[in-house]
Amino acid sequence: MLVSKDIAHNFTDKPINIAGIGQATGKPLHDSDELTSLSAAKAASQQA
Repeated sequence: MLVSKDIAHNFTDKPINIAGIGQATGKPLHDSDELTSLSAAKAASQQA
């Protein structure tokens, strides 16, 4: 569950903060240059 910091204490004793997020889209897997990794996942993690 993702909630604001203001109400997180209503749901858990140990809330966490999300420092960043990223989003990316890539080619369909059958058109991918690398079949063992997802370029969109790499791009999104670098943005976060």
